[in-house]
Amino acid sequence: MKKFNVITISLLSLSLLGACSNSNSNDKSSSSSIKSEKKATSSKAASSSVLPTSSKEELKAAISTPMTKENYQNLEDELLEAANVDDIHDHSATMQGKLNKFNVRANNILKQKISKKDLHKEKKFLTSSDYQKFKEYSNILDDYLSALYDYAVKYQSNTPVINDNKTSQSTKDDYQKELDQFKSKFDNAKEKWSNSYDSIMNS
Repeated sequence: MKKFNVITISLLSLSLLGACSNSNSNDKSSSSSIKSEKKATSSKAASSSVLPTSSKEELKAAISTPMTKENYQNLEDELLEAANVDDIHDHSATMQGKLNKFNVRANNILKQKISKKDLHKEKKFLTSSDYQKFKEYSNILDDYLSALYDYAVKYQSNTPVINDNKTSQSTKDDYQKELDQFKSKFDNAKEKWSNSYDSIMNS
């Protein structure tokens, strides 16, 4: 009889401990859920409090204040001009200086991308719809700048080989075909970026 009582008490104790554990787990889960709901509600409230007209103006400023379309075109022109560097046949100090100038300009192109920090800073000034447009524009701009960088680097390395009279025709054709592929990718990315920029600025 005593043994039965002991077993019964032990089972009751384990049951109570399990109930307490489940209660604590549920409390934590409920608390976490409430925090998530509050955070989502706060984010929606901030976004919904932005007027559509002011949001559109902010979006236009966000894509054009760092650099206008003309500024991007100037950087592109300067980079491709600097890419005319034949460091294969000319190893002079002057040529090395030109090559360094090209590398600096090429790396500067990649610095024009919109950082995640700058992207996030705009969130409180834009409606959810305009913020989504800004994120999409940022990705399109990234593609354009990356394609420009890749094409310029390939142009700088392939052109001297293509223009060399000692290069066989088959090799020239291969290098030109490769360069054309990079050019095509760049042209497509630039057109897509240009259309995206104009669409936002003219909205």
